[in-house]
Amino acid sequence: MHFPHPILVGDVGGTTTRLARIQAPGVAPQNLTPCATSPAALERAIAAAGVRSVLLGVAGPAVGRSVSLTNTPVTIDGPDWLRRFGLDQGLLLNDFEAEALALPAIGPQQCRLLAGTTGDHGPRLITGPGTGLGTGVLVDVDGRHLAIGSEAGHVGFAAEDAEEDAIWAVLRREGRVCPETILSGSGLARLHDARLAAHGLAAGGMDARALAAAALAAPESPAAATARLFWRLMGRYAGDMALAFRATGGVWLTGDLLRALEPFCDKRELHAAFIAKPPYEDLLRPIPIRLVATPGAALAGLARIAAQPDDYVIAYRQRCWRP
Repeated sequence: MHFPHPILVGDVGGTTTRLARIQAPGVAPQNLTPCATSPAALERAIAAAGVRSVLLGVAGPAVGRSVSLTNTPVTIDGPDWLRRFGLDQGLLLNDFEAEALALPAIGPQQCRLLAGTTGDHGPRLITGPGTGLGTGVLVDVDGRHLAIGSEAGHVGFAAEDAEEDAIWAVLRREGRVCPETILSGSGLARLHDARLAAHGLAAGGMDARALAAAALAAPESPAAATARLFWRLMGRYAGDMALAFRATGGVWLTGDLLRALEPFCDKRELHAAFIAKPPYEDLLRPIPIRLVATPGAALAGLARIAAQPDDYVIAYRQRCWRP
């Protein structure tokens, strides 16, 4: 497989798309101005980039040459873009496939250890909230990298104590509760309002950005208490996923929301929630949990694929826009 230069790589989230342009082999990606995730904005970005290849990580179930985003009314049809923009090649991946493929490029200086000790050579897992909740896994196969995307944010998610029972009772008024219901940007606001209602208080009416600002401004406020609960629930979900995929190679947490709320991460509570899966506490206890400290990991992963496609186990024949 070969991706002709110049190349555009993009992390297409539910709200914002981050882009970078790679002019030639061996040249570092040049970050471009982020754009809104909308059909018009994406098409303007592709047209203006002046590239021959496009590799995108997209917040949706990308399994072929087209994908519809899960939480945004956007569909990307690769072969159609190939014709319209005069491209030579393209590839669509789930955004957390791309995040997982970036793990070999994430050095110690780009993340912070939150809990656990050392991983082995087993599967590695990356997960985090954004517009939705993404989860991906990286497996090494004979020296090559295989990424597994997922829609794990839509599995069931149950309350586990009396306070959560009261919160879940409020949440269930709007329908089924899954991890993405509360572990996402809109989910943080939803969790906060449900927590206030469970305590007999009026809804806060804040979005995730305002809630994070309120929590940081007043560490003993209801907003801060919600932020701490959010981290504990994130630890529980990450532990569930680590157990499901036996991710003994380590767990990475990512996303602007987690980075903004990092001051409210109680590492002891996070780890306790992560390992509380009897009878498998001993399996989970040593697994390192790291926070990715800087954005752009998916772009780094896509850039590596563009540079060294043979290092990755990807069904290029079925997924590349020009077979």
